[in-house]
Formats: sequence, structure tokens, C-alpha cells
Amino acid sequence: MKKTLAKSVASDLFIMAVVSIVLWGVYVLFNQVALSSLSSYALLATLGLNLVILMSFVVLINVVFFIIIKHDNLAKALKKTDSNMKQNLVWMAGILASLAALTLLMNQTVLNQKNLQQQLDSLKPWQKLSAYKAVNVTLPSIEDSKNGEIDARADTKVARRFMDHFKDDEYIFSQDSTAKVPNMVSQEQAQFMTSQLKREGIDSDVSKRIRYMNLNALKLSGHQNLAGKVANKKPATVFLPEKFKDHKKSVLNAIYLEYYQNSGIKKSDFEVHIVKNNEKTFLFDYRGAELYVYDHSRLQTDTNRILVVINMAYAFNSLGKDATYSNVLNGLFKQLGLKKVAVDSSINGQVEDITSPYLSIQMQANRLQKRIVAAYVSMATLVIMQLFAIFQFLMNIARKKGYTMGVKRLMGYNIDYVILREFGGYILTIFAGLVVAWFMTSSMVLKNVVLGLNVMAIVIIIGYVRFYVKKASVNVLKGDFEL
Repeated sequence: MKKTLAKSVASDLFIMAVVSIVLWGVYVLFNQVALSSLSSYALLATLGLNLVILMSFVVLINVVFFIIIKHDNLAKALKKTDSNMKQNLVWMAGILASLAALTLLMNQTVLNQKNLQQQLDSLKPWQKLSAYKAVNVTLPSIEDSKNGEIDARADTKVARRFMDHFKDDEYIFSQDSTAKVPNMVSQEQAQFMTSQLKREGIDSDVSKRIRYMNLNALKLSGHQNLAGKVANKKPATVFLPEKFKDHKKSVLNAIYLEYYQNSGIKKSDFEVHIVKNNEKTFLFDYRGAELYVYDHSRLQTDTNRILVVINMAYAFNSLGKDATYSNVLNGLFKQLGLKKVAVDSSINGQVEDITSPYLSIQMQANRLQKRIVAAYVSMATLVIMQLFAIFQFLMNIARKKGYTMGVKRLMGYNIDYVILREFGGYILTIFAGLVVAWFMTSSMVLKNVVLGLNVMAIVIIIGYVRFYVKKASVNVLKGDFEL
């Protein structure tokens, strides 16, 4: 008996392991990833976890079978009466329990997949930014700071020479407002900074939603409709979501403080447009996109941002131009202008390195795509193993009842009636479990796929059982009796 139990468990384990390895191999070959890659290991770990969970159910069911047969009446066990019913009930309980576990695991997998897809979608705008590079420009104040003194007067000259090589549509300036309280400060510092901003008429909670851009960045961020409203003869154009319209004064104060203080430009010179809520904005945060672990504080796309389009001609000639230039140098620049910088001996010595954010972003997108495929493979494994459990259950009944059903068919009973009589209750119970699982499943696509595959599998299995009963009838006529 123990050997039979061990053989049954080993057989189930072997089949499930083979299915998992085949799916893992298909994933590796399809995506052309190295066996030692992180995504390969991650999928293998997921498949292993799925295997352990489902095998736990199989072992539990077989152990219960062993206990039932060992302690039940031997004569009844040999006649396959009470023991069979108890075993079938245990099988059903196991299938329903694994179906519930399958549903919960697949729900979690779908949530993870949605998160991965959100990250991937947020990186798609980078596809049109392959020509833009990030540049590290060494400013004189950085070099002079080695002596303990910082002189920023020469920074503007270096930055101006650098920016003279770029037209307005050849660079991207996109940066959050600095007129806010940073997250990583002590409570005492936060209170002090908040009070300082209040003196300037600035609400930190509002200004942290401000995103400064040049016109080119606004166009590339997905706001072509807003770009046509930018006032060419205004120092700044503000696009204020309706939810922030009562905070207009705070926003104008922040813009004035950061770019036009003591410049002769008035706050009334700024153009303000009230726009609808929930507008999406691409933020060009290539440093955030390089993070391997998704950090929700570094979104590539955000909603309800207060967009401020700075007129760079005004900003570069204002009294606050030192800060403006240093901010702009943190932007992204087209290759065409960088070629001009490379041949300018007065500035090329200040350029330390040029990197391509697009390439690292593309690598991140490829990693995300592979993880999404791995999530689908993981779900396919769960479904296959669940179908395997149902197949094993129904075929186990068919093997035990094959002789009886074959005899009834020879006696004139309709074969479909015989099968329905033996399997009807179990199939209805499985369908009831599938209906419950359908309501438990969060994704509509997943609902239909799981339900559809299970129904199709049961129909195919019953079709095979029909063939099995016909074969049993032929065996009875040949005198091949099973007692």
C-alpha cells in the first residue's frame, strides 16, 4: 500500500515537474534569455513555488486515501464501495481547495502583471527620445570649491556658451519646483522651511505639484493641445488644473521666487490657463526609470501636475539666470547640438561625459517585458496543473467504474445516461467551484480564460471517458472481466 502511495505521488510529481520545466524552457527560448539571468531565475522560483503548493494538495489527498483504506473495512475496500465514495469526496475537496488557491494566486499574479505593465507603459514615450543625451558639464564653481570657496559667477558664462549651441527645440528642460519641503528632512527643519515659504506666500503642498518645462518638453510630454496656448511674449505660461485654481496666487509666488525675483518682471505678466483635472504628463525622469525596483515616488507619468512653461529667452536674461542655467544643464540635449559643442574649444573641455538615457531605459523596458511574459507563463502553469488534477480525478473514477458502466451499456442503457449518472454530481460540484472562482477572480479576461479552459477540458475528458466505456464493453464481450 505504501509503495502504491509513493508511486502515485511520484508519478504526479514527475508530470507536474515536466510541465514546469517545459514552460520554463519555452520562456527561455522565446525570449532568448540566459539560463543564469535574473528573469530566468525569477520564473523558475515562481514555477517551483506553484509546484510545491499543488504537490502539497496531491500528497495530502493521497495520504488521506492511505488512512481511509488502512482503517476502513477491508471487505468494503475490496468491493470498492464506501472507500471509493470517501476517496472521491477527498479528491473533490482537494480539487475545490486547489481551485480556490489557484484563484488567489492568479489574482496576485494579475496584480503584479498590471504593475509591471504600468511601468512598461510609463517608459513608452522614451521611444521618441532616442536622439537626446544626458550631459555632465563641469562648472567653475565646482572646481573652485576645492579651496573651500565657491564662486558661481563664472558658471553662467560656461553654461551660456554651452546653451548657445542649442535651439529651443533641441533640448528638454523638465524639473520639479524647489520651493517645497523635501521629504527627507527632520520635523524641525520641515517646520522652519514651511514657515519660510509661507512668508513668501507659497504653500509647499501646492508647489510640490509644480513641474517647470520649456516648450519643447511640453510638446514631447504629450501635451500638444496645450503647446498652442503658450504665450510667446510672456515670461511664463501656467497650466493650472481646476482643483488648484484657488491656489493660483501661491503658484505665481513660487514661479517669481525661483526664476524672476528682482528682475523687473511682475507676477501679473504670467499667463494662466485653467485646465481640466486628471491630465497625464510625462516627466522625463530617466534616473527614476533606471531603478530596477519600481519606486512609486519616481513616476515617469503623473496626473494633475501644475505645468509651468518657462520662456527661456526671458529666464536666461533675468537676474536669476545663474540658477536657471544650472537647472537647464540637468536636462537632455539633442545629438546635433552636442556635435557643435564637441568642436568648440572654449567649452568642450568642461564636458566630462555624455550618456544615452534611452539605451538604459530600453534595457529596463526589455526586463519588464520579460517579467510580464514570465507572469503569463506562471499563470499557464497553474491552469495546466489544475486541469491535470481534474483529469486525474475523473479518470480515476472511469478506471474503477469502467467495468460496471460497460456492462450497463451492454444491457441496453444509453451510454450518455450511464456516464451522466456516474459523473454528474462530481461535474456539477466542479462547475459550482468554477462559478465561485469566477466571482473571486479580479480580471474579466482571466475569468473567461479559466472558466473556458476548465469547461473545454471537462468536455474533452468526458469524451475520452465515453471512448473508455465503449472499450470496456468490448472487453466484457471478450471475457476480460475485472472483479
